[in-house]
Amino acid sequence: MWCRSLCLVLPLAISLNSQTSPETIHQAPQLSSFVQQPSTQDATEPEIIDIPVYCAQLSQTVQHSSALANVCQFALSTLKRFPDLICDREMRRHWKEYSALDAIKHSDVLTAEVTYRRGQEYYDHLQLNGHRVSSQAPALPPSSLSGPWSLGEFAMALEEIFLPSSKAEFQFKKQTHFGSAKAELFTFHVAAANNRYYFLFTADQKWFPEFGGELWIDESGLRLLRLHDETAYTDKYPIRSVKTTIDYAPIFLPDGSIMVLPIHSRVSTCTVQEGVIEDNCSRSLVTFTNWHKFKATSTILTNPEH
Repeated sequence: MWCRSLCLVLPLAISLNSQTSPETIHQAPQLSSFVQQPSTQDATEPEIIDIPVYCAQLSQTVQHSSALANVCQFALSTLKRFPDLICDREMRRHWKEYSALDAIKHSDVLTAEVTYRRGQEYYDHLQLNGHRVSSQAPALPPSSLSGPWSLGEFAMALEEIFLPSSKAEFQFKKQTHFGSAKAELFTFHVAAANNRYYFLFTADQKWFPEFGGELWIDESGLRLLRLHDETAYTDKYPIRSVKTTIDYAPIFLPDGSIMVLPIHSRVSTCTVQEGVIEDNCSRSLVTFTNWHKFKATSTILTNPEH
């Protein structure tokens, strides 16, 4: 299993049929209009940071800094102000199990209604291939459910990059296109020594990986289009690598408001299995539809400066 969590919980989990199930966890920092930064990986003492000032300083040495600063504020401040939301979520899973004789391929579809309420994810009406599965709240896969499990793409994957404790290194890579939109492409990198929230673990191991990736930001509206991140490949631990790509888009909600929300997520997790030479990589495609507010009728803007 590998998990993420953020403003509301953002875990992504891969659960394997093995005696020792590898897991990845992103701890959820407490955020409001300021960032609380732990002083060590296990510490809870906060460092109070003014988000607009911090985001401006973070991006001032990077080309096209206004785009990066805007997404930084969106990640650390605007996301926290989102009202409670509900969406339908479909996850198409593909993975393999190895026996003594052969590799058995699996494919199925998991659907659920997901509520984002007071910074937590709650899953209801979980179904596997149309059959009801007992779920655990707020954001835990049923212990009886095998195969890859992914959840929590709403906020944590983005927020953990911009947290002050991550000390992420950003670079402007190039101007490009994302579909028909002109986009600015940035790269980022977080060293393992600065990673406080994204950890992988098994029954007897826990480690904070190095990770990095790319951000696509709309050139005109300065809104986030895509986030891709991946952990550094390692042969020291059961999880070799995890790759995640999340696509975002403005969503028109029934009350007339507009929010930038995830619409697709693709996850690849490669693990090692005893007696198998090649890495065992699972794939999951997650689709989010039918977004609406749990309550409240306010308009949420993606640019904190307006």
